[in-house]
Parts: sequence; structure tokens; C-alpha cells
Amino acid sequence: MDKKVEKAIRVINEMLIYRGFHITDMPIYNIQANDSGFFHFVLRNAVAIVFIFDHNVSLNDDKSIIMKKVIPLLNFDEFDLILFVFPEIKTKGDTKLELLLKVSNKTYEFWDIDSLQYNPSIHNLVPFHQRLNKDPLSGIQSKYQIKNINQLPWILESDPMARFIGAQENDIVEIRRRSPTSGEHIVYRVCKVG
Repeated sequence: MDKKVEKAIRVINEMLIYRGFHITDMPIYNIQANDSGFFHFVLRNAVAIVFIFDHNVSLNDDKSIIMKKVIPLLNFDEFDLILFVFPEIKTKGDTKLELLLKVSNKTYEFWDIDSLQYNPSIHNLVPFHQRLNKDPLSGIQSKYQIKNINQLPWILESDPMARFIGAQENDIVEIRRRSPTSGEHIVYRVCKVG
């Protein structure tokens, strides 16, 4: 297996543990897709991780290897999260694959393999980030005297830590910074697309 793939699997495992998934070792399925590319199919409890290595793969083509070989293997009821890892992500916006995943009401993420070569949460200057449920919103609103979450400062969905914790649009992110004077300083951000 390629060193980049091994490193990406390690970072994904760390990311899933950081998000609260219970990770156990599961097999990695290597499936030859066609002459030009292949994919690895990794199962981690309720998470499917699909590595696509074909640079010519299309997310809009019904005849692509994703639609013909990957999607039939994914039993959508089995997984809470599906991660797709590509050599690079060329397409922005709603693709046929994204529309299919939205219809299934599953959480999915698209990653390029280069962004999975490091774990941003282990750097000593990066504070602890946590995605909150919607329930603590009322406590935050009364504490900071805000009327809606849009009055909170933003964290972009493209921020490395926001991606790492799986923050999506309108999620509230709690950031805990260590402070030499106050011990711990807690701030809240609302996640926005950007």
C-alpha cells in the first residue's frame, strides 16, 4: 500500500476518534476497478472510507467506477458516515454522486489525499475544537445575549479544524484555548460555508 494511503488511514482513524467514534481494526478491501485506477474500501464500524485513485474519475458520470462499483457495495443503512478520498477534488457543487448521497440522508465528506497527510489537532498552537449539538444553543444565547446563532463569529467550513471535526453549515463549534491568566478561555463560532 502506498505511504500516502497509510498515512491518510492513520489520520482518518485519529479524526474519527477525535469525533467520538469507537474505532476497531477492520479489513481493507483492495478492489481493482479498471486498467487506469483502483480503490480501497475500508470499513471502520459505522464508517465507510473509499479511496479512489483514478485521476480521470467523474462524479457526474453514471458509468463511472464510483457509480458502477463503489455505490453498489455501500449498504447505506449500515453506515453513519461515508468518506471519499480522491487524488484531487476537481468538481465543486452538486454532482450526481452528491445528489445520490443527499437522497439517502447519509453524512458524507469528500477529501483529497494531500489534506489527510497531517492531523491539525495535534499541533501545540491549535486549541481544542468541538462540534456542539443544537441543545446548548439556548445556554449560549442567554449567556452572550444574542438572538440567533448568526450573531456569533464565524468559522469557515473549509477551515482545517472545522473539516477535521466534521462541522457543517450552522453547526456551533466550541473552542477551548489555554490562557496563562484565566486558565481556559472558551469561545463559540458558527460554521459557515466558505
